[in-house]
Amino acid sequence: MSNNPWIEHVKKYSKENNVSYACAISEAGKTYVKVNKKDKKQELIEKQKKNWRMDIRANFTDVLRNDPDKLPSLRLKIKTRNKKYRDYMKEVAPNLYEQLTEKIGK
Repeated sequence: MSNNPWIEHVKKYSKENNVSYACAISEAGKTYVKVNKKDKKQELIEKQKKNWRMDIRANFTDVLRNDPDKLPSLRLKIKTRNKKYRDYMKEVAPNLYEQLTEKIGK
């Protein structure tokens, strides 16, 4: 599957209108709506956040719930994540984030 929206549109147009790809190239321009780059970027950000949310659940929430003794290793693991990931975790799971980042000698 191509990442190019124009190519995807031409392929879809070709299939829906039962014309060759070559014919569809000239005809599909009439029905093509250009993708807004801001919308595309926002879509990618939302997809990334969804992946992060699943990662937080699988690698932190569920692990800690099933085995609280793994807290020290999870504290090391959170340090390997990038800043945007950690900021997102702080936003969606503040209690978990605080538990993973609190200083041991408090």
